[in-house]
Amino acid sequence: MIRRLGFNAGQRRAWLATALATLVSTPSNAQEVALSYTAAQALAGQAAYEQGCITCHGANLNDGPLGPPLKGPAFIAKFGGKTADAVFTVMRTTMPTTAPDSLGADTYAALLAFMLQENDIVAGEHELPGDVTQLARMWIPAGGFSFMTFSPEQPARPLHARHGRDARRATGRRVVELATHVRHARLQSVERDR
Repeated sequence: MIRRLGFNAGQRRAWLATALATLVSTPSNAQEVALSYTAAQALAGQAAYEQGCITCHGANLNDGPLGPPLKGPAFIAKFGGKTADAVFTVMRTTMPTTAPDSLGADTYAALLAFMLQENDIVAGEHELPGDVTQLARMWIPAGGFSFMTFSPEQPARPLHARHGRDARRATGRRVVELATHVRHARLQSVERDR
């Protein structure tokens, strides 16, 4: 298409470089960070859970007489595909019911790490932070599994209904396609110059 417009090889490269730079520099609301917690942090969260949460939410996190499920389809339907600060804020502002925000940020982060572990989200190398700003950059997988974007427990959402993360992935695919196009254009240019 660019060739049809009458651009020479130098102009095509300049146009493609500009287009590539535009796609790469498209701002997002925040730099996304991988959701990560450590196994030790989840273990600490389990101890805190057994001490204060088990009475309402149950031994299995989804079988309590008073509290909503903290694992499984109901939890993932509510918090999957959202940033980790959403569940952290709910925990911190409502739990324990007799004294909200009384456990400290590290304990709430450990509890969230335990909940993530129980929802089959794989532990990583870094602890889950207790800072809401950092948690706002971490996405809880929509399927509840950290290594796939779907779940047998929840039907896949159509592309247009997914969050901004998928839009950034699409932009990434466009960048790769554009880079491939630039590479092919360079190869063709070199072959013509021989």
